[in-house]
Amino acid sequence: MKKIYIVLALVLVSVLFCGCYDNAKPVVIESEYTEETTSSSTEPTTEGELRAKVGTVKVSTDPTDPKKPKKKKKNQEETEPLPTQGVVQPGRHIVVTTVCGSVNSNDMDFIYIDRVVKLNESMESVFEKLGEDNISTELPKGKMEYDYSNFVLTSYVDGNDVERLERIDVLSEDMGTVKGAKIGSYGTEMRRYYGEPNVYKSNSITYTKGNNSLIFTVEDNLVTKITYLYNH
Repeated sequence: MKKIYIVLALVLVSVLFCGCYDNAKPVVIESEYTEETTSSSTEPTTEGELRAKVGTVKVSTDPTDPKKPKKKKKNQEETEPLPTQGVVQPGRHIVVTTVCGSVNSNDMDFIYIDRVVKLNESMESVFEKLGEDNISTELPKGKMEYDYSNFVLTSYVDGNDVERLERIDVLSEDMGTVKGAKIGSYGTEMRRYYGEPNVYKSNSITYTKGNNSLIFTVEDNLVTKITYLYNH
């Protein structure tokens, strides 16, 4: 009887052990399958992201890609060429040789502040305009010279014993002609102001209107003195 119980117990243990083994096997297989599925599902996503990143790097660093032309900055833009005549820009010296000016009678007037002095005008009238605060020097043939520092006046005596203005020598760069020519101007610019000169020498340029002359003394193409002269 005891042998029967022992056999039944062994059979029962075997049945239980087999049942547990069968039930555990699918759980393990399902777990392994789940892990494989998770690994396989995330792998393509990761590769896609990596490929996208690698592709982006290749696009931005590929030396074979054509480069777009760089845009010029505003301060690097090409400037227009300088004019060859007619305009003198600050900091640049342009010699103007175009003949476009002309001489008229007013060009022979001497302007001092707001006072107009004319050649052959009586010295009495000149002194009323300029004053007599000057140094006078007697010259031959009854002529007189009056030094006003910035300019010098020379007079003569006419047939009626009237002292008249014969010559004005401008010595200061602060004073200029009616048209703006002054000491320090380029000699070749005189053509722009007054046109072709009546007399042209290596060291002087002369313009004449009637009995009056306007003479520019020139050294190295720069005006060094301006002279108004009455030819009597």
